Amino acid sequence: MSEDDVHRGVDGWLFLVGGTNRVLAQTRKNPHIDIQLQAWRDVFARRYRACKKAGCEYFTMIAPEKIYIYDNKLGDLSIDPRSSLCNRLHRGLLFHPILRQSYIELSPHLRAHRSDGDLYQRTDTHWTLAGCQIAYRQICRACRARAVDDFHLRERRQERSAGDLGSKFEPAISEDRTFYSLQSEATRVYANAKALLYESRQTASHRGIHHVYRNSSARADPRTLMLVGDSYADFPAASLVVMLAETFREVHFIWSPAVDWAYFARVKPDILIGQIAERFLRQVTADTYAVEP
Repeated sequence: MSEDDVHRGVDGWLFLVGGTNRVLAQTRKNPHIDIQLQAWRDVFARRYRACKKAGCEYFTMIAPEKIYIYDNKLGDLSIDPRSSLCNRLHRGLLFHPILRQSYIELSPHLRAHRSDGDLYQRTDTHWTLAGCQIAYRQICRACRARAVDDFHLRERRQERSAGDLGSKFEPAISEDRTFYSLQSEATRVYANAKALLYESRQTASHRGIHHVYRNSSARADPRTLMLVGDSYADFPAASLVVMLAETFREVHFIWSPAVDWAYFARVKPDILIGQIAERFLRQVTADTYAVEP
């Protein structure tokens, strides 16, 4: 990604429009993209059936691109949010016999609250705490779990820095950013070698990161949740993984678009959530992943 892949909106808002996944191009009608979305629906259906056979609930959650939530901040760039991959995928699920109830839709909730405060960081593609909490509450609602409501009161630090978009400019475009330490009652009981290398900044590679959390609090939901996702789940400013670990008895997170079914069989989770960034819907997973030690 370079400066040419980033659009400068108004009020310091930056938007990803290019990159490997060609975000802006995704708004145009393209038969190939429609085929990809149908292939994803097939993946979700296979996951749903496998989970149901194992006595596990399955949910899909797509992290919407900021460009479709804050289209009012684009300035001289005009797009139709209805053309987003999230919306097109959801329309295809509305009449699906098994998937319409397992899709956790975020776009309408994010758009409804976009004026309440920044839900995405202005110089980054990722959520702020407020945006991450919307996703978290929708997960809790779908899973019938009681949401923790004090994350905004937890320890935090502020810094002025550039996000993944602002850092592409010379000089970098910075903003005041808040990073929350959300972990309180949950304990991380496992992190694989890749996770430890990534946290110590000895590698920039993140796919394959694997965490396990346990929560012995009497308030914790007694179920085990497994989440396969990406940086929207494990972003340092506000970690969705940690929010879920503060909520459920046990949480297994694997940074991958695919499910490791052998690991799933060992863990026997009560809930499986497949989370993916909207821009990554251009490439369909085969669900043949194996967790790294």
